[in-house]
Amino acid sequence: MSLAIVESTDTRPVIRTGTEIHATCDEAVDALARDADLYQRTGLLCHVTRSPGEAPIIRLVTAANLRERLTACARWERASTKKLGAWERCTPPDAVVQAVLHPGRAGARVRHLMGLLEAPSIRPDGTAIEEPGYDALTGYLYEPEIVFPRIPRTLSRELAARALTALREPFEDFPFRGEADRMAIVAALLTIIARPAIAGSTPAFIVDASTPGSGKTLIADVVAIIATGRGAPRMTFSADPEEVSKNLGACALQGERLLAFDNISVPFGGGPIDMVLTSEDAVKMRILGRSETPDVRWRAVIMGTGNNVSWKGDTFRRVLVPRLEPSVENPEERTGFRHDDLRAWARAQRPRLVCAALTILRAFTEAQSPRGAVKLWGSFEAWSKLIPAAIAWAGGADPMGCRPVADEDSHDEERAGVAMLIRAIATIAAVGGITSKGLIDSLYTSDVLRGEAPPDGWEETREAIDGLTHTPTGKRPDAAKLGYVLRKWRRRVVDGRKLEASKDRNGIARWSVVAVGA
Repeated sequence: MSLAIVESTDTRPVIRTGTEIHATCDEAVDALARDADLYQRTGLLCHVTRSPGEAPIIRLVTAANLRERLTACARWERASTKKLGAWERCTPPDAVVQAVLHPGRAGARVRHLMGLLEAPSIRPDGTAIEEPGYDALTGYLYEPEIVFPRIPRTLSRELAARALTALREPFEDFPFRGEADRMAIVAALLTIIARPAIAGSTPAFIVDASTPGSGKTLIADVVAIIATGRGAPRMTFSADPEEVSKNLGACALQGERLLAFDNISVPFGGGPIDMVLTSEDAVKMRILGRSETPDVRWRAVIMGTGNNVSWKGDTFRRVLVPRLEPSVENPEERTGFRHDDLRAWARAQRPRLVCAALTILRAFTEAQSPRGAVKLWGSFEAWSKLIPAAIAWAGGADPMGCRPVADEDSHDEERAGVAMLIRAIATIAAVGGITSKGLIDSLYTSDVLRGEAPPDGWEETREAIDGLTHTPTGKRPDAAKLGYVLRKWRRRVVDGRKLEASKDRNGIARWSVVAVGA
C-alpha cells in the first residue's frame, strides 16, 4: 500500500512545527484531547495502568510516554531541509513535549480525573454510577473486574434496613465494645464505596483493641475486599513526619482508594495526617524522588489498626475509633465463627454486599437525606450528612458514638509532653525566660549524652522533648525543632498555664510560663 493511500485514510490532524511554540502546543493539546486513556489531575497529565488481579494505578505521564501519545494523536511535520516550501514527517520536538507536560498546560481540554472506582458508586446528587467507563459528572473512572447487580429501582426505608443487616453480617463475630463501634466499620465501608458522593474530607477509621489477636487486621481486610476486591494495602506508620508525607504523596499520586496503617505502635497523627484528613480536595505534599512539592488530589480513605492507640496533637479530633474488647485472655484461639474463612466469604459475597451498601445510600438520598438526631461533625460536614445519617436512618447506631474525647489523656501524647515541657521551663527559667537552645543546653549536657550522668529528675522531660522533636534517644535535639513545638503551643492553656515568648536584643525568642489570667 502506497504512503499516499495510507495518508488519505489517516484521520489524525496534521501539526506543523515552527517557531510559534505556543500555537504548536495548543494544537498538540487539542490532539491529546482525543486520547481515550489520557487524563489530568491538578494540572498533571496522567494515565491509568492495571495488571491482572491488581489495583488500577494512576501514573504521571513521562516525556517519553507523551511523545509516543502525541505521535498517535497527530501526524507531525516540519519544514523540509531538502526542498523549499515542502514539509517532511518528524517527531514532536522536545520543546513542545516539555511545554505540554508543564503543570496546567493541558487546561480544560484534557479530561479531569478525580479518582478510580472498582465498584458501583453514587454521585453527590444520589444518582448511581453503574456504567463502566469515565463518569463526566464526577470525574471518576469506573473499571470493575466483576459484574455487580443493579441497585433496586424501588427503594424504601425497610429495604435499607434489610441492607444494613446484610452489611452487619461480616462483622458480627468480632468483640466490639458496642454497636456504635460495629457501625463505624460499616461507615468505613460505605465511605470508600460512596467517595464520589462526598465533597470534601472524610475522617480516619482506626480499629483499636485492648488485646492483640482481637481481629483488627482481619476487619480492615474485609472492608477492603468488599470495597475494592482485594485486601487492605498495608503500611507502617512512622514517627517521622517527612516520611509520612512522602508516603501519603505517593498514594495520592497513584489514586489509592484506601490506605491502611497496620499495627500502629507510635502516637498516630501529626501534620501530614491532619492535612489530608481535613483536605477539601488537593494537598501540597512531598513526593518520593521529586524535589518539588506539587498539589495532588487526596481522595483516599485512611484506616488503621493498633492496640490502645494513642494520638499525636489534635488528630484525635479527626478519627473514629471502633474498639474491640475481647472477654477472653487469648482471643486468637476463639472458634465457632459464622464464617471460618471470612476473607474468602467476603470475596464471594462482594457483589451482594456492595449492592446492599448502595441500597442504603440511594434509599436515604431518595428520602431527601433526613439527618434526624445525627449531628454535623466540623470539618466533615458533607460526610456526616451522608454516611452516619444514612446508617442511623436505616436503623443502625450512630457511628460517631465512637469518636475519642478530648479529656482522655491516653489520646493526647503531644499535650502530655508539652505539659511536661511547660513545667520544665517554669522551673529552669523562672525569671527572664529561656531560649530553645538554652533549654537543650541545660538538659542535654555532655555527660547526659554520653549516658554517664546520675539521675537528676529530668529523665521524663528529656524523653518528652525527644518525642516532640523526633530525636533518637541519646542524641541532642535540634533547637529549631523544639522552637517549632513551642511556637505551635504558644498561648495555648495547658494545665492552667501557657507559654509566652519575648524577643531578646538579637531577635531570638525567649520562652517563659505564665498562669492563666496573669
